[in-house]
Amino acid sequence: MSDLPIITTMLEQVSWVPADPLIHVLHLTLEPGAAGTPPHKHPGPMIGYVLEGQLDFQMAGHDPVTIKAGEAFFEPYGCVHLRAANGSQSAPTRLVAMIVGKQGLPIVLPPDWVDGEAP
Repeated sequence: MSDLPIITTMLEQVSWVPADPLIHVLHLTLEPGAAGTPPHKHPGPMIGYVLEGQLDFQMAGHDPVTIKAGEAFFEPYGCVHLRAANGSQSAPTRLVAMIVGKQGLPIVLPPDWVDGEAP
């Protein structure tokens, strides 16, 4: 038996990130039936992992998807995040999100926010 961990790659993604990024790691709980936040952007890319339950998820220009416990997802820089809701009326959804932020900016921005630094 090895003392080394078993490593499974969940997601690999090339992405632009802001200069001098501020990394945020968040634990979120959506109560049963929670609609989540209104449409918005983040100041950098976001990676999420559903720990429990399921997440009804949609980005602008993409079909809605359901992300289940044990699955990872990615929001590229500049996308408009339309929906992240708990479709279950009986069980919570828990997830961990890592947002690459920008110093001096909140992590949730209006959908029409434009960054002068980005390519």
